[in-house]
Amino acid sequence: YFNAAFREASIPDSPEILVYMLGYLKKIDFMRSEESPVRLFRETLATLVEVAGDRPIFIKPHIISDIDLVRSEVARFPEATIVITHLHPSILATRAKVFVSNYFSTTQADAHCLGVPTVEFADYSDEALEVTDGGSMYPQFIDYFIQDDPQKLREVLRDLDKRPSGELPPGETQDPDGWIDALVSK
Repeated sequence: YFNAAFREASIPDSPEILVYMLGYLKKIDFMRSEESPVRLFRETLATLVEVAGDRPIFIKPHIISDIDLVRSEVARFPEATIVITHLHPSILATRAKVFVSNYFSTTQADAHCLGVPTVEFADYSDEALEVTDGGSMYPQFIDYFIQDDPQKLREVLRDLDKRPSGELPPGETQDPDGWIDALVSK
């Protein structure tokens, strides 16, 4: 799958990627403002480009993502290697240094269970934060919840970048039946 993805994007194969999971990029009721989804998308993408170095960023849009907006924002970073992909999240997790989203995505659970650090960079409304107790909607799958703090996002991504690949984040690390090993074995 990766051979085809790298070939299609006309870029060299890389053993390590940064993954950005997208969702709806319009008004979301639990966000602080109508502009939050697009602003977060732009800030997250710029930060990933800053941190990525020579590694590719794989963006996985959701069927409800505004693909024209995604393409236009990606075009603003000609110096970066950014791939818009439709690979399955579990496939992406086999090479991911990190999984980032702007609100909880079930794909974060896939990555988390496969030992990939998960980051949710959000802008929840006060009401939503009250319901979620100041964190993610599904904290059991999110290693780092960052509420509208671009500097903190930058710091977390840089710290994760220093972590050796394959070092598991806090969270579930047991695989007593060997299912995870079977999924990620080469």
